[in-house]
Amino acid sequence: MAQDQSLSGLVVVSASEGLGADWLPRALVSFQIANPGIGIDITIKNNSANLADREADIALRWNGPGTQQSLVGRRGATVGAGLYASRAYLEKHGRPAAVEDLADHAGVGWSIGDYFGWPSTAAGAPVLPRHVSFKTNSPASHVKGLEAGFGVGVTSHRIARSSGELERILPDFESSLDLWVVAHETVRKSARVRAAFDHIIAQMKADAAYFSRGEPSIL
Repeated sequence: MAQDQSLSGLVVVSASEGLGADWLPRALVSFQIANPGIGIDITIKNNSANLADREADIALRWNGPGTQQSLVGRRGATVGAGLYASRAYLEKHGRPAAVEDLADHAGVGWSIGDYFGWPSTAAGAPVLPRHVSFKTNSPASHVKGLEAGFGVGVTSHRIARSSGELERILPDFESSLDLWVVAHETVRKSARVRAAFDHIIAQMKADAAYFSRGEPSIL
């Protein structure tokens, strides 16, 4: 593939709903203003885009770039999470005082896997709610389920604290996932893709407190 040094054309970025519908547009607007010849196409996918088949130029992925050898990636942020529930739910059902108390509560979960996991006892046994009253594959729907009072769930601090209606419980429990920015190795040969890749990394690093602790975003 020949070197493409043009800062014009389209850059396709794949991300999950929680990032692609919220943080990513705000992170990329300054890039597009600085590079008016480049268009941004954000593709929302809860599963990983196939970069080798050019489903996207850049992908935001959890916990690593994947096993495909033709991919290059950098860790951009660590996303922190904790246990949250609505105040109305907690007033009605009580606030857990210990991890073991979770067994007496209803859970709000994920139909695509619990990314962050649940707390465990001192002996290492996971403590799950007595039943899952609500689950979804959408981050927006997940937080709405928590706000509506379906139960207790694990979600990122950045999403929970933006709602204003959720209360953190068992604050000693902390979970996290690494967020990676990944591209096909041909990114080195495209100036516009390489520039967008570096910009996303820089924005994540600058917004580290937002990702890790849910503090107000710089964007």
